[in-house]
Amino acid sequence: MITLLTLFPLVGGLVVLALAASRDLARVMAVVFATGALVLAGLSWYALNPAHPGMQFEEWHAWAPSLGIWYHVGVDGLGVLMLVLSAIVVLMSLAASWRNEKQGGVYFALVLFLEAGLFGTFTALNFIHWFIYWELSLIPAVGRKRPGEGCGAVFPVHDGRQRGADAGVSGALSGDQLCGASGDV
Repeated sequence: MITLLTLFPLVGGLVVLALAASRDLARVMAVVFATGALVLAGLSWYALNPAHPGMQFEEWHAWAPSLGIWYHVGVDGLGVLMLVLSAIVVLMSLAASWRNEKQGGVYFALVLFLEAGLFGTFTALNFIHWFIYWELSLIPAVGRKRPGEGCGAVFPVHDGRQRGADAGVSGALSGDQLCGASGDV
């Protein structure tokens, strides 16, 4: 279930990227996949057994057994809460950018890639897996910047609502706040 939850927005991002030429279709598909991810996260919340301490929905698969690296994911109560909250924030970001004509299909695909990275980060149960997903969640945040813009810049917006939504998704959840330390905002 956790792997499906992580791969769903990743596949959605690829579909949206393939449809990037048609902004309206890409935007609708991004919302469909983000809503599907919220439903899957909600099902995880519903299926979680609060009487059972520790990790639930664990999955183990060998990645590089000779190096002792395993694909190991699972969640506890706090992890499921983070999955649901992330899915809600992603939908809020898509809703806030809905009318902004400067946000093209690539933007919507990057938001879904960010969601997949967040889900992987919150479900990883080993350091290698966590680190890979954490770094992958930074790529969409950086990819949203235009060349020559500061670290904290986002695509031009019509009003403050979009900038606030972007600060919530890319700032709080993907490490964009690290740019503020350099003064390049």
